[in-house]
Amino acid sequence: MEKKSCSVCLTKPTPLQCDMCHEPSCKICSIYVDEDSFELFDHLPDSIRGKMFCPSCFNANVDSVLSDYQEALERAKDIDVFDITQGTETRLIKRIEKPIKVVDCKDREETLMRLAFQAAQRGCNTLVDTKLTSKKVQDGKWKKYIWSGTAVPVKR
Repeated sequence: MEKKSCSVCLTKPTPLQCDMCHEPSCKICSIYVDEDSFELFDHLPDSIRGKMFCPSCFNANVDSVLSDYQEALERAKDIDVFDITQGTETRLIKRIEKPIKVVDCKDREETLMRLAFQAAQRGCNTLVDTKLTSKKVQDGKWKKYIWSGTAVPVKR
């Protein structure tokens, strides 16, 4: 592969290129985004798929999505959760939004966090009628639990 000069600093020849615009970008100028940075997204938008971006592509496409993700994650940490058995506390709350569902989570906390993240993305601040279930599955000689859950996001 022919080494071209970095499109950002114009000094260092590099075989690397941006995953979005395919312009050459050296290791120092490139911005690396790990796919685990967006682990709570149901499906990752095509505009941010990739691992290495030049600064202009990062600022134009990835930075806004990353900041929105971080903001929703912070709001998800402050969401109130009411179990399905707490009907007396939540009987006056209107359930306008459609229920959300997550499946195949590794533990209870991840299931709650995924539900809360989806509610935060919809602009809600409370989860009502939350029902978490676990299923025991055998993985070779090991047995483990797979968690799933449903909840109704509401604004209070």
